[in-house]
Amino acid sequence: MNSKSIYRVLLCFFHSEFCLLSSVNNHHLLLLASVMAGTSRHDKEMAMDAKRRLSECSDPVERLRLQCLARGSSGIKGLGRTFKIMDDDNSRSLDLKEFLKGLNDYGILMEKQEAMALFQQFDRDGSGTIDFDEFLITLRVTKEEFVNYYCGVSASVDSDVYFILMMKNAWKL
Repeated sequence: MNSKSIYRVLLCFFHSEFCLLSSVNNHHLLLLASVMAGTSRHDKEMAMDAKRRLSECSDPVERLRLQCLARGSSGIKGLGRTFKIMDDDNSRSLDLKEFLKGLNDYGILMEKQEAMALFQQFDRDGSGTIDFDEFLITLRVTKEEFVNYYCGVSASVDSDVYFILMMKNAWKL
């Protein structure tokens, strides 16, 4: 990776951290791995890596993230959209029953015990429900995943001007 790519990625990362914090407060879903459409090759590599790591992983939250990433760059974003669909009683939060049904409807393969442990990890305030903020914060992509994603995007763009235009459009700057 050249210094230009590193610079581009760092700019995106610092801006995205600001956007993520803003989005939590405004109840908007901004999941960094799915902000822009990835190149198909990069998407396939990410999905293959997620599937490989899934067999080695035991943490319920990480397993959920990996199952979403195995669907490609829009996997986590899709699960975020599914949050509203899971919320059967329109309470803007999920109880255990809604959560288990939603995981099943979204096609997340998980034992009931593992799903219950996952629910407890999402329920940071111990209220017995998961609100959207808890859901969003728990599913954040890691810094490494973010950097890897934008390195792939940056490598596929020849012009700095075009890359800046893409970032402005993606982040609505």
